[in-house]
Amino acid sequence: MPMNPASSAQSLRTVPILETEPLHMQVARHLREMIIDGSLRPWAPIDEKSLCEQFGTSRTPLREALKVLASEGLIELLPRRGAVVAGISVKDLREKFAIVRVLEAHAASTICETASPTQIQALEAIHRQLLAAHKKRNDKLYFELNEKFHREVVAATGSKTLTDLHLFLVGHLRRARFTVLSAHTMAPEFVEDHQRIMRAIAARKADVAGKEFIKHQIAVERETIAYFESGEAGRARAKRASG
Repeated sequence: MPMNPASSAQSLRTVPILETEPLHMQVARHLREMIIDGSLRPWAPIDEKSLCEQFGTSRTPLREALKVLASEGLIELLPRRGAVVAGISVKDLREKFAIVRVLEAHAASTICETASPTQIQALEAIHRQLLAAHKKRNDKLYFELNEKFHREVVAATGSKTLTDLHLFLVGHLRRARFTVLSAHTMAPEFVEDHQRIMRAIAARKADVAGKEFIKHQIAVERETIAYFESGEAGRARAKRASG
């Protein structure tokens, strides 16, 4: 459901603007985080006045920031109607999942051969925390630790290019995954996937780790796509009925 501009303005946190990058890029960064974490939901109108007050900026850097996010597919600029948060497209999800699973499989295979014992131990520590969060049914913590595990597997390769690309794609998938998790219980099979992945990495079985990541991400994609396809089907039925 789109967020009411008046109520959303009250719920948005005060965000400090730093002087370490161009002002419009600072605004774009904070808006990107708000879209990804669900503070600004799909199709929510952008209330320029409240956002300018929140960031302490004029409309010029805000509008430049909106152009940046529009180029990333997170914002839609509507002629004479302002801007809205972009909807979540099933086609876009499929494209990004396809690339993410290749990147993560490559990273998992790579670190089996290159990671230090300390790096492996750090991944095992995150994995244990993830299992504990699942056991306690702490959805939010589980989601955060799951993201951290995947992120740290890629970071352990030491490749800045790989890490930056992965962060960009996963950032776009984050709001879709968070939406699905909010509507479903934590699937135990995903935890079992993580156990197999961690065992393969700890044993430094590169081929196995890569294949397990592929299987895991295909299952995650299937669950995510099914959720949003059902939503698209419902909107299509409603549109036909209203027509």
